[in-house]
Amino acid sequence: MAKISLCVIARDEEELLPGLLQSVAGVVDQVVVVDTGSVDSTVEVARSFGAQVVSDPWQNDFSKARNVALEYAEGDYVLILDADERLAPGAGKALRDAVEIGEVDFGLLPLINAVDVDETIEEVIAQAEVGREALLLPRLFRRMEGLCWEGEIHEMVPPDLMVGRNTSVLPGVRIVHYGAVESLRQARGKDVRNLQLLKSRCEREPANPVMGAYLVRELIRAGELDAAWEQAESSWSAFSKVVGTARVRPTVVALASLRAHLLLAQGRNNCALDCLDRARAWGADHPNVDLMSGAAAEMIALETGGDQSGHWLSRSAAYYDACLERHGVLFAEELFPGATSWAAQTRLGTVRMLQGAFQEALELFDASLSAKPDHYEAVLGRAEALLGLGMPEASLQVVEPCLETQMADGWVIAAAACDALGRVDELVLLAYRARELAPDGFVAIHRRTCLEQLELACCIYGGQPVAGPGPVGLVASVMAGVPEGDNFWAGQDPDRALITRIALNTILSGHSVLLDRLFEPRSEQLMPGIGRMLSTALAEFDINVQEDGEPSYVFIGGAGRSGTTLLRVMLDAHKDIYCGPELKLVVEICKMHQDWSSLMSEVEGSSGEPQAALDAGTRAFIGAALQEMAGGAECIAEKTPHNLLAMELLGRLFPRARFIHVVRDGRAVSASLVKQQWSSAETQQPISYCQDLPSAATYWRQVVSAIRQQSQAVSDRYMEVHYEDLVTEPNRVMRQVLAFLGQSWDEQVLTHQQSDMNLGERESSSDAVREAVHTRALTRWRNELSDSDVAQIEQVASDALTAMGYELVHRVKQVG
Repeated sequence: MAKISLCVIARDEEELLPGLLQSVAGVVDQVVVVDTGSVDSTVEVARSFGAQVVSDPWQNDFSKARNVALEYAEGDYVLILDADERLAPGAGKALRDAVEIGEVDFGLLPLINAVDVDETIEEVIAQAEVGREALLLPRLFRRMEGLCWEGEIHEMVPPDLMVGRNTSVLPGVRIVHYGAVESLRQARGKDVRNLQLLKSRCEREPANPVMGAYLVRELIRAGELDAAWEQAESSWSAFSKVVGTARVRPTVVALASLRAHLLLAQGRNNCALDCLDRARAWGADHPNVDLMSGAAAEMIALETGGDQSGHWLSRSAAYYDACLERHGVLFAEELFPGATSWAAQTRLGTVRMLQGAFQEALELFDASLSAKPDHYEAVLGRAEALLGLGMPEASLQVVEPCLETQMADGWVIAAAACDALGRVDELVLLAYRARELAPDGFVAIHRRTCLEQLELACCIYGGQPVAGPGPVGLVASVMAGVPEGDNFWAGQDPDRALITRIALNTILSGHSVLLDRLFEPRSEQLMPGIGRMLSTALAEFDINVQEDGEPSYVFIGGAGRSGTTLLRVMLDAHKDIYCGPELKLVVEICKMHQDWSSLMSEVEGSSGEPQAALDAGTRAFIGAALQEMAGGAECIAEKTPHNLLAMELLGRLFPRARFIHVVRDGRAVSASLVKQQWSSAETQQPISYCQDLPSAATYWRQVVSAIRQQSQAVSDRYMEVHYEDLVTEPNRVMRQVLAFLGQSWDEQVLTHQQSDMNLGERESSSDAVREAVHTRALTRWRNELSDSDVAQIEQVASDALTAMGYELVHRVKQVG
């Protein structure tokens, strides 16, 4: 009958050693305990169980102690266990059966880690059945010539000794390990000891990927991430140079997985995936590699966005599926916790959520929680999946306990639930708290994007929409009348639920006027069908959308010679905009209105009825003139430089009118004005502001200042366009202009010279705008004006020049 010798290394193990020796009672034939310097009752405990005790002072080398024990082993087989390990119930019989058959040379035994010192052996085994992975370790050895251990830590028999031998997995001989419990590790100083020994061994064996991985893991556990990365790179590089040269190639699973983990922490997602693919080429077929590959592909999907996102999510799901398919399979390389069960289920659940498969995601999270009820990420995922299934109240109930942590995820989900419930005030508070916690990171990185979207929604509900990424950012850019930027969602079919939620909460917040923008041509171009979708969705809540017939005229103005004609012809090139030659009529009608209004105010006891009639008549006259001129164009714009001097009145007469103030450097305007041969139609005398530079500068200063003052009455409908920006960056500026007007983008505005231009005889700049946009006139004034000329202008208009963002050439006193 084959005999088994148990060999144990122990020091100060009086508390744990009895449990080990009790678990092997009646199973092994001999127990050899090598005591490496105990100061407690370890030796006495060992002898009380009939163990043979050998004293051998600790020499910072586990293999030496193992080999000492081997010298005293008398059995046909040697079993290696530590004091913090136990043979599971039933393991003894399976072990005896294996050695009696006699076909085993090297036995791989499954080891299962306890997570708490109070867990019973039975509880640990039960957890292994539902999701706690086991690790296969070589612990049973036939005594043979050459058998020994090498390496001062994580010692092993010489790899060459195993070549051609019968290595068998003994699944019934399970070991329960308590030494991985963090409190025990810290109490016994294992981390410090292991770190020192591993550094020593890696210095001697730089190309050993197994030892390199052990050291990287210990450095990560110690919080030394920079050192962990340096070691991972060093070991990876060294192994890469010698891979394939050894008779028995060491495994690279752990090193590749940990290196990929560190690369992901650095945001180098593609590099992480390349690392794992290379490891596969070296034979690393393991769930850890698949789990990290899934994480890398998931991160790439979130990073890439757009059409490629779906591809990467599918690839990520395939990796996680591969992990789950190997649940219950035993591996010689230690599995990441939950790599084939709850961790992979949670990650796959997250991917399914990102793919919109919320029911499948919920089932995966539930499965994960059945194996690991305290898995925080799965709890968060379950709450988010419920939200995706249209169950915000249930989501809030699940996520509420998560608000006690210092992670932002729970607050983000709770905020999203309040958004879905129309509880805007709570949404704002929750989103604010999530932002406070955001620097500490997220359990699932996609919730950072969710928070950004919620914050953009908060801005909308607060009446101050700002452009941003994602679908909410696109809606906000339309509402704000600003360019959408490089937003993937532009041109995509809008999400009905999202649009409905934003619309309802915007109405509840008292900012329904923002919804008008969603019915404009630009909105339709960026979100096809949104107008009809929104009308239908709101009708379900008894909110009717009706066209009030209010015209959306555009009035363009500024000081003369500021570039208003250039902007006019560029807009007129747009397929849906009419912006013909200046009428010079609107501003004159407004002057008449002001005169009549003054006369009426002097009549004692006059009621508001005459004023209302005057407003109505003026509105009708201007409207008829513009309509007649435009010939049925969808958008009618009128450019006459002094239009905006009546902006306050026009803004009241036309509540949806928009105003564009073209601003040009006052020195350039002044230099141009004094060259004009303009005269008054009434007196036939030269216009005063064309006579000399100080007069021109005074005129420019007064016009831009008056327009800016009046803009306060129409602040949300007013835009300034600098001529200098228009000619140097026409694409950017025209996108801003069309976004402000709510008009779709049309490339023709950038090539106005190729269109059938409608140039007026009375426009002094008609000849100048016949060619493409250019910058030749941009700094002409610097050559035309002398230093004293510039000083005269700045003496008059320095305050306005500075206010409009122009840098002064001279230090001057401002004119009050």
